[in-house]
Amino acid sequence: CHCMGSSCGCPTCSFHTKYNGTAKVLIDQPNGAHGLQILKKNCPWLYKGDNTRTCCAYTQLVSLADGIKKLQALFGACPSCMYNYRQNLCGYTCLANQSAFMRVTETKTNNDTGVPRQAVTNVTIAFAAADLQATYTSCVEVIFNGQRSINTVCDSIKGKKYCLEKDFWYNFGHNPLSPFVLDIVSSGPKVKGLTLFSYPTIACNETAPG
Repeated sequence: CHCMGSSCGCPTCSFHTKYNGTAKVLIDQPNGAHGLQILKKNCPWLYKGDNTRTCCAYTQLVSLADGIKKLQALFGACPSCMYNYRQNLCGYTCLANQSAFMRVTETKTNNDTGVPRQAVTNVTIAFAAADLQATYTSCVEVIFNGQRSINTVCDSIKGKKYCLEKDFWYNFGHNPLSPFVLDIVSSGPKVKGLTLFSYPTIACNETAPG
């Protein structure tokens, strides 16, 4: 794992700490930190009962659930789009083999806790190009408030009137609200040493599972 939630290696950190280790069993804590239930609700295909091992921490799952809720408002009119989007988000955030397709490429020292720790600022994720294209294609025609939802996602790219696939995934990884930069790649030198992450996708004319 490159688990980067604040509870991975540093329970009191407010930033994402670098972590290199095996996937951990996700459990619901008695203090109300019900990460397992959040995973079951938002990424049910990853839920394996009491033996659910993930590379995501409770804090990451809270952020993931919030992100999915916001995406639902934009893309909920197309269940296929949301299915593909969730497969992408849940997969790279929580899969136990995360280190196979993800690499931490940049960190900086953070002293907020009084102890120097390495905060993650940039990661590279290797995706199968066909799955990125399928996700974009399933979402590109969804309408929200009279315009394509996908254009709303790309609003931070100045001068763009239409959100192309490369724009969409660039913005996905360089969102100013994200705590670190996601460098999304499918080919080229940055992929070296990584296995392309492939996830299930469905077309707009297919029924989303569940």
